[in-house]
Order: sequence, then structure tokens, then C-alpha cells
Amino acid sequence: MGEEGGVILAAVRPAAERGPRPALRGAAWTNVMWALAAVYLAVIVITTLSGALSPGVVSALALTSLTAAAVVHGLTLYRVRDVVVFYVLTFLVSNLFENLSIITGFPFGHYHYTAELGPKLLHVPLAIGPFYVAAGYMSWVLALALLRVWNKRLRGWTTVLVPLIAGVLMVAWDVCIDPSDSTIHKQWIWEHGGGYFGVPLVNYAGWFLTVMVFFLVFAAYLRVSKRSGAHAGAARAADREQAPPLPKAFWYQAALLYFGMGLARPLLALTTENKQVTDAAGHIWATADIYQSLTLVTVFTMWTFALLAAVTIARESRGDL
Repeated sequence: MGEEGGVILAAVRPAAERGPRPALRGAAWTNVMWALAAVYLAVIVITTLSGALSPGVVSALALTSLTAAAVVHGLTLYRVRDVVVFYVLTFLVSNLFENLSIITGFPFGHYHYTAELGPKLLHVPLAIGPFYVAAGYMSWVLALALLRVWNKRLRGWTTVLVPLIAGVLMVAWDVCIDPSDSTIHKQWIWEHGGGYFGVPLVNYAGWFLTVMVFFLVFAAYLRVSKRSGAHAGAARAADREQAPPLPKAFWYQAALLYFGMGLARPLLALTTENKQVTDAAGHIWATADIYQSLTLVTVFTMWTFALLAAVTIARESRGDL
């Protein structure tokens, strides 16, 4: 068959036989993403250094800017329906486990939310689900970069390993923020305290369980949805075809946003006056100790992961990945 005939057949090929295409592509959207990343970093720096806003307002501004960046970034990598599935799945799973733990103590431990984060769905503030969604998405994309999966289909070992690494990245974020947000800012209260500046260690086991559930389900969804052709031959054809590669800038943006997710505590360590705070168990902690410790944890977890991802991206010889 001649080249012209092949082009015609490709143009009329049924949608089930084509590789799924993301919603947003092009240099303009790359520039939009850089702008959104800059806005998010500016929000973190300005709100943290000003000290004029309540922790709840700071969290709302950070959530809004990070969510906007995650949505646009996600639509560059996935179809609209894939992004919707990820967001709905993550919101529902996180809210289910959070409410379950507040009622029973499983899986995070015994705690409750204060009024700092606004209105609640049952026992959990509505803002918590979007935090899981935005931070979960950035952790997912960074895992793709660290494993050099890039824009490829998830198949074989990557179906489990990508969720596993994303889970570690997601829990690392909570390790870096929980003691300040709970023990210092009282956005939630650990009712029996805990050894990690008032946070119980079981919290992180609960986090890992929760995020692994929605990451593994999303990975399974991607495999099933991208092999769901009208017949077996169409499914195999769709599985062979890859979506067009993405510029390196796309992956650098993910690393930068993940870096930004850990930025506030090091800034607070440099600028906040030391004082004493008491957790629900009656233990007294110095805020300077908490912020300085969280800075060390951030540098050698989140920022190290972001740097490793950036190095991995830079070492690829191809311009698009």
C-alpha cells in the first residue's frame, strides 16, 4: 500500500484502535505550566514569609495554586477522563480512610480536625481530599520520571513499581509537614500525641496504605482502559501505540512543583520565632526544633527525590520523552 493510502487509513481508523491522546499539548501549554508553577512557588514564599495570614488561609491559597498546576499538568499527560478518574478515586479513597480513622483509629490513629481547614464532609474538611489529589498527582508523575517510564504504557512490573515509588514520595511529603500542621498550627489534633513531635508513627503506615490503594487502582485502570478496544486486535494495536512524547520541560515542571511542596518548612525554620507548644498528650515541644528537624527531613527526602528526578531527566539524550 502506498504512503498516501496508509495516511488515509490512519485517519479513518476507529478511535478504539488509536492510542489515547492527552487533552492539552503544545508550546503554549508548556508556558502556561511554567506560569502556574511560578505562581505556586510565589504563593508559598510570600504567604510563608509574610506571616500575616492564618495557617488555614495559607493552606487554602497553596491548595488552589497547586491544584490548578496539577490539573493543567495532568491534562498534558492524560485524557480528560483519566484525570477525572484519578481525582475522583483519590478524593473518595482518602476521605473514606480519613473518616474511618477518626471514628475507629484505623489506619492513621486517633485524631480529629479543628475548624482551621473549613467545612467538612462528615468528619473530614473538604480541603483534605484536594490536597491528596494534587500532592498525589505530583508524586505519581515524579515516580514516572524516576523510573524512566515517561509517557509509556504501564505494563508488567511498572504497574506495581510506579504506585510503590509514588507512595513513598507521597508519604515523604506528609513526614515533612505533619508535625508543623498538627502540633504547631493545630489544624488537626493527635489525641494521644506521638513520638515524632506529637505525631504517632502509625500515621505513616496509614498514609502508605491509603495512597497505595488509590495508586494501585489507578494503575490498574490505566491498563484496562487503554486495552479496551472493540476487539482483541484493536486492543493490541492500541497497546502498541504510544502517545506522542513530551518535552523535557514537562518533567522538569513536575520536579519543581514537588520541590515546592516541601519549601514552606525550611522557610519557617529561617524566619519563625521559637516558642513552646504542647500536644494533646501534654508533651512540650520547641517550634524551632520542629522546623529545623523538618528542614533536614525535607532536604534529604523530598528535595533529594526532586533532584534525582531532575538529573534523570537531564541525562536523557532525547529532547522529548
